[in-house]
Amino acid sequence: MQEAARGGKKKNLEELKAAQVEMEAKLAADTKLWVEAKAVSMNAHKSKQEAAHAKKIAADAKLNEVIASKAELDKVLAAKKALHAKAMKSLQKEQSDVAQAKADLEKATLTLQKLRGYKPASVEPKKSSAPMAFSLSALVAVLLAM
Repeated sequence: MQEAARGGKKKNLEELKAAQVEMEAKLAADTKLWVEAKAVSMNAHKSKQEAAHAKKIAADAKLNEVIASKAELDKVLAAKKALHAKAMKSLQKEQSDVAQAKADLEKATLTLQKLRGYKPASVEPKKSSAPMAFSLSALVAVLLAM
């Protein structure tokens, strides 16, 4: 009986060793699969980061280009504003010169009129023609009513 028990133990031991070898092979396969999946995931993450970095570089280049363009346009705008300010100052000077000339002309006119003894006639306001228009429309209404 002891031999039978030993034989059963020996068989059990061999089965356990075979199961262990099988499990180790499965573990190695699972580990290899996990490593490959992790490598694919890392490569995908790395490629996404590289794509984002390339986009950022392109955006930075475009931003720098736009900033340079804006600087040029700001220079043009500053030049046009300076020209406008100069033109407005010149216009105001001309307008004040014209106003002064009108005032001097009016003063000279009054002086000449005094020297020559001229007195302007008083202007009476004209009368409104509204009462006449009303009476005319009333006449037309009466005639149409007949």
